[in-house]
Amino acid sequence: RLAALYDRHDGGSPVSVLNAQGSLDGAPAELCSLLEQAAAIHARTPHFDISVLPLLQWRQAAGAGPDAKADKALRELVDARAIRVDGSRIRLLRQGMGITLDGIAKGAVVDAISAELLRRGCPDHLVDAGGDIVARGTADGGRPWTIAVEDPEKRGSYPAVLPLRDQAIATSGNYEQPDGHLCDPRSGVISRLRSCSVVAGRCSLADALATGLSLLPAGHVAAGAAAHAAASLAVDGGGRSVFSANWPA
Repeated sequence: RLAALYDRHDGGSPVSVLNAQGSLDGAPAELCSLLEQAAAIHARTPHFDISVLPLLQWRQAAGAGPDAKADKALRELVDARAIRVDGSRIRLLRQGMGITLDGIAKGAVVDAISAELLRRGCPDHLVDAGGDIVARGTADGGRPWTIAVEDPEKRGSYPAVLPLRDQAIATSGNYEQPDGHLCDPRSGVISRLRSCSVVAGRCSLADALATGLSLLPAGHVAAGAAAHAAASLAVDGGGRSVFSANWPA
């Protein structure tokens, strides 16, 4: 149900209606809440911006190279501060704006699944939605859940294997989509990191930070994660792994 609310590719979803009309009345409470969470994350991490959709569509339509920069008029459509949520009404304040929740929605759905499992009396569980993971309680024998971070080069080894308990992890990277779906909301230039993984208390936060921090140099990712009390692992263009000091050991 939540995935259907957040899906920009479904022409009948609330997000698609908002993008087409520029406003949405009677928006679902879950959507309004997620937009408010996205705005709070953007305030500390400006590279995470759900209004980046016009740049993503430009890249797709133009077949732009990794270093191609969008023109000024297009870049002015990207500004998370121009999204208003008033009760159940959502407005995009600039004509031509559009939003994508691809960088936070999957994590939010994983959080909701975990919450439902807890509500139904299942405290020990792991929810994995293609790399967006929540680990609650313990695995068999009281052990922590063990998570491996995928190697962007797919060489059969892992940049990290870590124990998780009552935490979430998400990984973003352009290695699955070589044309670059992670692009700087200020310019349209794609990320130069191979991947970025974030461990946080909520999967929606881990998902959003993994997306936004992917656009920073590897050496700056840890500080960006620390602003949200999260841990990070960045794999740079040369395959070097850069861990934050608080990365789970």
